Amino acid sequence: GLALAGLLAWGGLVFLRQPMAPALDLVDLRGEAITSASLKGKVLLVNFWATSCVTCVHEMPQLVETFRKYREQGYDTLAVAMSYDPPAYVANFAERRQLPFGVAIDNTGEVARAFGDIRLTPTTFLIDKRGAIVKRYVGAPDFPALHALLEKLLASDQRRDFDGDYPIVNHQLLDTKQHQQEVEELAAWESLEMAPHRD
Repeated sequence: GLALAGLLAWGGLVFLRQPMAPALDLVDLRGEAITSASLKGKVLLVNFWATSCVTCVHEMPQLVETFRKYREQGYDTLAVAMSYDPPAYVANFAERRQLPFGVAIDNTGEVARAFGDIRLTPTTFLIDKRGAIVKRYVGAPDFPALHALLEKLLASDQRRDFDGDYPIVNHQLLDTKQHQQEVEELAAWESLEMAPHRD
């Protein structure tokens, strides 16, 4: 899976080479185009959500707070509503909550498939300035930890390392045991047979 891609072992630790995010080509609820080119050079959070998802609704104010805190530093957020979510529900939610970032509806499910066939909500991806996936969250993120990671990504020049094919985030080292636990937890989530709208 994504979490296992490109690991380089070194001294009991691992360097994690991040996979590149899929290309984006969407139109948000305001009619504005959202493309990979328009987001180039930004740190981006992509949140797959649904109005029927209790956890999604609960975490949305924190996503708004995070966006407002870091947007002037080159951070952006894209909330992608799942294909089964009625468009009227999504539009009403975005208007009622006055969501300040881009909200798009994945009508065909193509975006969810491109990001690994997303079925559980919320699933959130953090993407660095070069378009590499740095972190995947299934369920609500630990927001203080997310903010700490965001600050590192926003401050980083993210220069290339090794053979230049993959960006390394500040040469971040991951503890092998901790990383393996995260991989196992993610695999457990992905193996569950659940209805798409369940939390």
